[in-house]
Amino acid sequence: MDIRRTQVTRGGTFFITLPKDWALRNGLTQGSLIATLETADGRLILDPKYDVERAPAVATIEPGPYVDREIIGKYLLGYDIIRIETRERISLEYRDRIKKASSRLIGLEIIEEDYSKIVMQCLLEPSALPPEKILRREHSITSSMHRDAVTAIVEGDVQMAKGVIARDNEVDRLY
Repeated sequence: MDIRRTQVTRGGTFFITLPKDWALRNGLTQGSLIATLETADGRLILDPKYDVERAPAVATIEPGPYVDREIIGKYLLGYDIIRIETRERISLEYRDRIKKASSRLIGLEIIEEDYSKIVMQCLLEPSALPPEKILRREHSITSSMHRDAVTAIVEGDVQMAKGVIARDNEVDRLY
């Protein structure tokens, strides 16, 4: 184990130097990007391969009765590009289901479409939405939905009940 002493700039920023042999082995030069990740126990993990381009993960789906569920599944598995392709024309019913599924998922956008194919790409940077922030938002929405649902039932307010249903889609998008 190599021990390094922390240093502080005049502005108060903490820093350490990296071992030269490690930096050279990992192809680092001045200006190289290194990803840092703090673990639950406070350790700091350095990833020198951060700026290495990775090929996008692509999933291809044939339109079928569960196409919307398949899209959601591929999205949750982290695929960057989801292609729906068939040899024939994609029916209007499947097109609507595909577009509805896409609209319910954060960052998933249709980038290409023709008679036999629809291509969606996830434009969301995973690190942009930390899980804790998503869970807090989901909790906030569902708590207000619960309060409003009870109020809607007690007061017989149909509009408020419709508002609760509409917010359910927002929670689904965050999930």
